[in-house]
Amino acid sequence: MHLPTLKETAMIRKTLFASCLVLAAFASSAQANLVSLDASSGWKATLAPGESVTNNGYPSPSPIGSVGLTWEAANTGWNSSTSYDASAWSSYSGGWIDAYGTTPFYAREVFHIGGTVTSGTFSLQVDDDSQVWVNGTLVPGLDDHNMGTYNPYPNTADITSYLHSGDNVIAFKAHNSMGGGYSVFVLSGSVSYDAAAVPEPAMLMLFGAAFAGLVASRRGR
Repeated sequence: MHLPTLKETAMIRKTLFASCLVLAAFASSAQANLVSLDASSGWKATLAPGESVTNNGYPSPSPIGSVGLTWEAANTGWNSSTSYDASAWSSYSGGWIDAYGTTPFYAREVFHIGGTVTSGTFSLQVDDDSQVWVNGTLVPGLDDHNMGTYNPYPNTADITSYLHSGDNVIAFKAHNSMGGGYSVFVLSGSVSYDAAAVPEPAMLMLFGAAFAGLVASRRGR
């Protein structure tokens, strides 16, 4: 049996050390990833049960927080649970939801973050009023009470602090407080996160070979 020479042993140790450094670099490095929250990214929506009216039957203004409560009580988790059953909801990509509805409608999206969150933003512009939740927490910067006054600018908020690694849910409630119809003019956002890089198979093989050589040299000695 050939026993490694001192020179060979030193080379094996250097290779092992270099492999460890490379693997450590991979472990500490991260790959940037982006999750889209735009209207086309997988939203689902439903209308709450309620009465519809005609063009001439505009309802009186009502604060968005005081409408739809019966529906919400019967649908616990719609804005907080990733496992909430929304299979009966329809795919939604923004725009008009019901021409003359007087009750709120609800929309949500479940998305996955496969690493450490670095940033997240969300923008929403609704006719007339809206509230937004991220993982069950109401986002103050997206709480809109224009009560029928057209706002040409969407509400935008930083939602980074509401996000976490794994599955997340973002949801909103929209209310037609002044009649005419529901419309979502802007529905967009994104989340950036860092995921740990995975070493390539060749690098793992190099590490294994160097480690095996080191073990053999110790046995030989």
